Amino acid sequence: MRPRAGEALDMRRALLLVTAAGLLIGAATSWDALAGAPAPASGPLVAADGHGLMPQYASLADVTRVARRTAADDKADTLSHWGATTQQETPEGRLVATLGTGDAVFWTGGYVAEHVVTSQVPTSVACQATHCFTWKLTLATVPTRFRLGLDTPSRESSFTVELINSAGTTVGSATNSNRFDIELFVAKPAKGTYTLRVVPRDAAYARFRLRAKAEGPLPTYKKKTELLPNLQATPPYEFGFVAPANPLNGLYPPDTVNPPLDVLGYHPLSCAADEATEQHAQRCLRFTTGPRNAGVGPMDLGYFPAEHQLGVLQEGPVTQYVHWSDGTITQRAAGTFLFHQTHAHYHYQDILDYTLYKVGPGHQLTKTGAGTKSGFSPADQLFADWFTFAQEQGQYIEGVSSSRSVGASTFGLSVGWGDVYRWQRPGQYVEFAGNGDGLYVVRSVVDIKNHVLETNEHDNAAYAFVQVTGESVRIIERGQGLSPWDPGKKVFTDR
Repeated sequence: MRPRAGEALDMRRALLLVTAAGLLIGAATSWDALAGAPAPASGPLVAADGHGLMPQYASLADVTRVARRTAADDKADTLSHWGATTQQETPEGRLVATLGTGDAVFWTGGYVAEHVVTSQVPTSVACQATHCFTWKLTLATVPTRFRLGLDTPSRESSFTVELINSAGTTVGSATNSNRFDIELFVAKPAKGTYTLRVVPRDAAYARFRLRAKAEGPLPTYKKKTELLPNLQATPPYEFGFVAPANPLNGLYPPDTVNPPLDVLGYHPLSCAADEATEQHAQRCLRFTTGPRNAGVGPMDLGYFPAEHQLGVLQEGPVTQYVHWSDGTITQRAAGTFLFHQTHAHYHYQDILDYTLYKVGPGHQLTKTGAGTKSGFSPADQLFADWFTFAQEQGQYIEGVSSSRSVGASTFGLSVGWGDVYRWQRPGQYVEFAGNGDGLYVVRSVVDIKNHVLETNEHDNAAYAFVQVTGESVRIIERGQGLSPWDPGKKVFTDR
């Protein structure tokens, strides 16, 4: 349905404001991060990830959002992200492994409680002002490439990981910003014992885990080969019937700034205002999910709003750039884009589809509710699989994304990376009105219309098997596949 004239004018105004704000990002005034000072009252507004903001959204530029984290936030995030509230920490200073070529090691890192901010000083200075975490690792051979990764359940918190040789020289480093995961890569480091250091940059009530691998020869191809993505959905989690408190819930990853709309245990709404008015939602069973790329090539999608009426009144075309092993790129049509009024940026349409099934006798599934065919602007937020080493360095980073530009722009997921759409985001629900207590399957399917050319078109579905009792939702099983009774399912124990 085409928007009414007044709605179209409002969208045009919103688009112009967003674009203008984006042009002002580079002029943003910095402030003393070590002192934890608030954002300046005047001048361009910039969210913590670099996004330009309209004046009415000034609260989202508040740099104290990490400082507002609590121990309860840490417990909830860790449970949803790792599947357990605690993991045994590896004592600092210990030699975590001696790696030969092809060997890998995983270990649980440390925990930051009170708010620490060191983001505007070198790490050497930061480690004099706060506690930095260190371990030892020995390389018994010279690998083709060494990689060291960090994963945190607190997307708001920022850490730097460093590889330091025996002479005290930092030979590799990487820092996460509004991402769950980060990884450093060093080509052919010398044999010897190294210090692995984790520096809190802007963190509070956040824990982390690490992994490392000494890689052998990297993959090569004897003939020209398509390097295609393989899109999969993260099995749904973080279920509930409580709407987000912030009605502007689509503008920024709202992990901390957008808690449940709950006052003294009273929460009358399960659907956000935009969902109730635009989709006529009545009772929303909310959850978190997202797409991930488990293929050997990137999901690289291009679009150009300025050439298609800015994508405001109607959808515009999207092009998939198919990468080949010899470095060449070919193109093909791959669906459409549209400017999303609530999220205030461009979306790739129909990337995720949600369905609710009632579980009956003999595990019979009856469709009893659905969500919207959701469009999103995907970015590299977390590894598709923490326990595999297929990830490339993420290049589609939220904050430097072009999803607010009217020029030539990109949607994408790097090899081995995924995105997370948490329960607060508009559209993150299935309609539950008319259903009662019982057993249900919530299914999430990525690229349901097969717009994207992939290596495997048959593994795009994920599920959560849940028990609903009143407003309580208990997860029984999560996995990739159509349901718990899919013979090809893959059960998940973490995000």
